[in-house]
Amino acid sequence: MILITGASGHVGRELVAQLAHSGEPIRALVRDPARAENLPRAAELVVGDLSDPATLPPALEGVDRLFVLFPGIDHAPVGHLLTAARPAGDERLTYLSSYPVGIEPLPAMGRFHHE
Repeated sequence: MILITGASGHVGRELVAQLAHSGEPIRALVRDPARAENLPRAAELVVGDLSDPATLPPALEGVDRLFVLFPGIDHAPVGHLLTAARPAGDERLTYLSSYPVGIEPLPAMGRFHHE
C-alpha cells in the first residue's frame, strides 16, 4: 500500500486519482477531510497531520511505500513522518522536491528541499 501525503492538494489529488485508476492500493493522508470529498472512493482516507506525530502511526499501518509532499519550509514535519515510518518497515519513499534545488545561487525554497 502507498501512503500519499498532501492527498487533497493539487499534486496529491492527481496522483491519488491516477494510482486509484491503475488499481494500486492507496491511502490518502489529509488534514481536512472536507477537502477530500472528491478523492476517488478506491483511496482509503486517513486524517492526520505531519506536524502531529501522534497521528502518523495509524496512517502508516500496512504501508510499504510513501509519497511525501510537504509545502513549507519547516523540516520537522517530514522528520516526524520518517521517524514514524522507520519501524513500520516502509521500503520506498518518493519525495516531491522543487526545481530551485538545482539553481545557483540556491534560493530559500531550494535550500529547504536540498536539506
